Amino acid sequence: MTESEKEKVLQEIVARIERLPITKYIWMVFLIASFGYFFDFFEVSMMGAVAPAAAKTFHVSTAAGALLITITLLGMLIGAAIGGYLADKYGRKRMFMITLIGWGSLSLITAASPNYIIMFILRLLTGVFLGIEIPTLDSYLNEILPSKMRGKYFQVVFAIFEWYVPVIFALGLIIIPLSPQAWRYMFIIGGITAIPLWAARIILPESPRWLAVRGKYDEAKAVMTSIEKHIESDIHKKLPSPPILPLQPFTSQLSVKEVFKGRNGKLTAFWLPIYFLSFFGWYFFITALPSILIARGFTIIHSLEYGLASGIGAAALALPPVFTIDTKIGRRGTMIYSIIIMIIAAGIYLAIPTKFILLIAGAIISGMVTIWADVVHQWGPETYTNDIRATATGVNYAAARAGAALAPYVGVVIAQTYGLVGVYITGIIIALVTLTLAFGVPETRRRILEEITARQTI
Repeated sequence: MTESEKEKVLQEIVARIERLPITKYIWMVFLIASFGYFFDFFEVSMMGAVAPAAAKTFHVSTAAGALLITITLLGMLIGAAIGGYLADKYGRKRMFMITLIGWGSLSLITAASPNYIIMFILRLLTGVFLGIEIPTLDSYLNEILPSKMRGKYFQVVFAIFEWYVPVIFALGLIIIPLSPQAWRYMFIIGGITAIPLWAARIILPESPRWLAVRGKYDEAKAVMTSIEKHIESDIHKKLPSPPILPLQPFTSQLSVKEVFKGRNGKLTAFWLPIYFLSFFGWYFFITALPSILIARGFTIIHSLEYGLASGIGAAALALPPVFTIDTKIGRRGTMIYSIIIMIIAAGIYLAIPTKFILLIAGAIISGMVTIWADVVHQWGPETYTNDIRATATGVNYAAARAGAALAPYVGVVIAQTYGLVGVYITGIIIALVTLTLAFGVPETRRRILEEITARQTI
């Protein structure tokens, strides 16, 4: 098949995706796939609650307990660095299934950790499997929705799944105080949850875009036909003819080197620090805060109460992007207003440093850094070519995990040295730098992925 013929197949697949309505079938596919975010949220929220209790069980310091968070995130870094490439090479669905088996099994084994060293190693391995999941998932969800609603529905999913953060902290408040060993039940809950999701994911279709790009043209068309039949069954009528899309996709070879070359390289130069700082900020204010507060003399129960308030704030305030991300405000504007509000909330605490204001400011800041991170989850993968979307997302997500891995340790050190004032000033600086970098990447609202990447310059 000539390059021109390959291009026509991809154009056909894209046109057929572009005319899809959102039906119960699409929602089912979308929610089953996106449930993978639950494990990311579960890990970061649970470890924020579990780490101080596990440190007491194994008679290690608070800083050593915080390292359990850091090593999990380091594992995620390794997984993301290799996982994106594996998803581009072997497929999104295959990697979904493998990561669930790995993560679920290791979570159950972690519940029986006999000592700190074994738990430390298990947390690293668990992180590797979870690190593969997220860049694969970010790429998949961006690829299966039409451009006119891609942003909105992607953010709807985040708005739903963010509620797992306060739920997990609430579970921590109920379960962890039961006994010195009760934190182990949190890992059992996570491991068991992976079992039904693995069974549900068997019915997921592979990404038609990925199939077309990898030269599996007949399979790509067959998957699209199957999706269309399900949708026509939902709407009880035939779909209209696909639109004519005069697109000439920008393509590249499947190689990690391509992430750092030409147009993609220019994007990566901006996305690497944006991912690093965005997820540093998220983990700094949500996952690391329980350990930070304990370092400042708060009790475990008080730190969990703060975590619960932060989780509720993050979940309740994650909804605005649903209404702004596909409007003229777009991805960049949504990130801008979330960072501005975050800076204002931090400033209020610096001016009035009471425990009550700490809870309120913490809830608002958690909501804003959550919006900030959620936008990056979607925006980054949209800007890369189909050939290396997951690979690039994995590279960037590795940077995100590097930032996340540093956040708990850096947070505790800053809190011990400069107090909570130092913590909030650090957050403001990170936000301002990220805001500046966000002007270096293209806006993608309501644009077809191939249209975004067809441009040779950014």
